[in-house]
Amino acid sequence: MNYTTRSGIILEEICGEYALIAVRGAWEHCKAISRINAQAAYLWQLFEKGLSLDQVVAETAAHYNISEEAVRQGLKPFLETMTEAGYLIPEEDNQDR
Repeated sequence: MNYTTRSGIILEEICGEYALIAVRGAWEHCKAISRINAQAAYLWQLFEKGLSLDQVVAETAAHYNISEEAVRQGLKPFLETMTEAGYLIPEEDNQDR
């Protein structure tokens, strides 16, 4: 499954802290402001670029110099939290595997 970022969500860095800010009606689907850590901000930026889940895993593994399996395990809580909060939208993966 792949994920897209909800339209109207802006990532801001303020004094070294990161926050997702809902604008343009996005607050109807999620909290107006959510504080996130640097790793979540990094992941958000990858999804914001429109990368597939596999691409996010590969980029993150290379960036942090860890295995793709470790990234996949670490991504689970992020994906669950961001999806439940309404910031990420799951979409069907149409690629043949």
